[in-house]
Amino acid sequence: MLNRNTDIIRDGDKDYVNINTKNRLIKALLGTSAEDIYEFNILFGSKVDSATQKEMSGTYLLRTPQSDNKKYQDDVQIAVL
Repeated sequence: MLNRNTDIIRDGDKDYVNINTKNRLIKALLGTSAEDIYEFNILFGSKVDSATQKEMSGTYLLRTPQSDNKKYQDDVQIAVL
């Protein structure tokens, strides 16, 4: 389920990590990436409804190529668009 606590949003073969994640593994991925941080609505505004856009407003994500299509344990919340 997509919400502000989602750790990773998977869009096709690309993963975007929530920079406010509480998951330690995901935080380690953030520390190794130098790509830009984007607001949720910039990345996915055209792919979700207005209620979801409002819920996710103020959520920022970082592109982490090393996580693309990676299998995660059950404690990682992934939303697939």
